[in-house]
Amino acid sequence: MSQRAAVGEQAHPSLLSGPRADLWLAAAVLLASAALVLWGGESTASLRSVWWLPVAVLQCAAVAVRRLLPAVALLIAWAGALLQVALVQEVGPQDVAILIVLYSAAAHGGRVTRALGLVSALAGGVLAGWFLAVAVPRAAGTQPGSVPFLIGLCTAILLLAWGAGLLRAVTRQAMADRLAAGAAAERARQAIAVEEERARIARDMHDVVAHSLTVMIAQAEGARLVAETRGGASPEALSAIADTGRSALTEVRGVLADLRSGDRDSAQPSLARLEALVARLRASGVAVAVSSSGEERPLPAAVDVAGFRIVQEALTNAVRHGGGSGGPTLHLEWADGALLLTVRNALVPGGEPPGHPPARGHGLIGMRERAHVVGGTVVTAVEDGAFVVTAVLPYETGERA
Repeated sequence: MSQRAAVGEQAHPSLLSGPRADLWLAAAVLLASAALVLWGGESTASLRSVWWLPVAVLQCAAVAVRRLLPAVALLIAWAGALLQVALVQEVGPQDVAILIVLYSAAAHGGRVTRALGLVSALAGGVLAGWFLAVAVPRAAGTQPGSVPFLIGLCTAILLLAWGAGLLRAVTRQAMADRLAAGAAAERARQAIAVEEERARIARDMHDVVAHSLTVMIAQAEGARLVAETRGGASPEALSAIADTGRSALTEVRGVLADLRSGDRDSAQPSLARLEALVARLRASGVAVAVSSSGEERPLPAAVDVAGFRIVQEALTNAVRHGGGSGGPTLHLEWADGALLLTVRNALVPGGEPPGHPPARGHGLIGMRERAHVVGGTVVTAVEDGAFVVTAVLPYETGERA
């Protein structure tokens, strides 16, 4: 369906929907009933009277407002039925309007209208049964019928119409509840996705800025010491500071471009860049020792990013809090089911490991979150005067919420 057609349907509502449909239904019931009465032969001869038309019009008028004003429709329909009883007219085809109105009272009315429909169905069944069993035969001069049977039959038919409407109302409400629950769940999923994306971007920004500034500070301190001892700044140190700043700026731009485009894979880091990361640290005077064991294998993109960021944060903490003998060490163990990353950093005697007190441990929290997203874990411990970070990242994984 084209957009123009859809707009045309909205501008010109269908004749078979809403109040217009009820008007057409009322007219159809009236015309069909009139046709059956006029051309029904001997079976409808008793209905052909001047009073049939007002009764039929009154009952069919109730159908015309059955959804717009269900309580009013109920009142009009039973007024027509009472007029029919008062005139002692036999049941005719127009009486189907009462069944339609009872259905509509239960399907489209409120609690009060629905209750009135039930009461009227019970009372109407009794009245209709008595009318057919006693009043009509008496007027025709014939033997009366079985009152209990006809009351039961009429009541069952009216209750069936009312029950069908109630079932429609319950079904419609259940569908509306499911749609509302689905919409609420979708809004909740969107809110969770927004929070997850916000947390992911915050982790990226923290990792990039914290690592780069730590390295730059270390390099600047080295340049200051050189300037104090030799009387001039070290060109190598200044060049390393500039390179680190440019690299940080590039990564920040990548994160911002990622935020604007919504592309999670744009300019993502990788363990393939581990050598450049270590080189920058070594240029700042931090002697990082890197070792590896096992057979290297390709990693899923999410695991690759998480591994690089965890190593980056762990080495950043090593530069901040280190000071013991030797520099930090990084070991990559390519085990059967997972990649094990271990960063060990000697602590200053009497010093506190990163993240103590806990209020300062945003980097450690970020590492654990990154590992959790890919189904892995990060464990920290103090062993033999060294702070040890161990990350276990499975090769086969699906991202967790």
